[in-house]
Amino acid sequence: TRPTEIMLQLCRLARPLTSRAFTRPTERGVRCMAAVAAPAPATYSILTYTYVPDILEKRGPHRAEHLAAAQAKAALGKIVLAGAVGNPVEGGMFIWKDTTAEEVHEFVASDPYVKNSLVPSWTLKPYTVVAQSQ
Repeated sequence: TRPTEIMLQLCRLARPLTSRAFTRPTERGVRCMAAVAAPAPATYSILTYTYVPDILEKRGPHRAEHLAAAQAKAALGKIVLAGAVGNPVEGGMFIWKDTTAEEVHEFVASDPYVKNSLVPSWTLKPYTVVAQSQ
């Protein structure tokens, strides 16, 4: 029948847009069943900085630019959290979301703390979230 043919064509068109599309016979013809694929889960990574021992005395001329760069990435949704670690401060930590390692490396290379030798070492590692508040 004509409606059945139309439904089969629509179902065929839906296949590239969904993870599954199939037809199921019904009393009135054919029903197109489609399931949309779930979005990929977010990916996270942690960037950690180790600061020079006298960071509080040396960071002054570079701090505004350092903070502005981190806030700009946060405004784009790239940085979820960032801040100093320790008391007294011994390093920094940045939680990145859905960002490539290349993007983070570009951030590090342009960071005034790194360019002015206030960060003698840093690491970037993948971070797997297993619990999260809603």
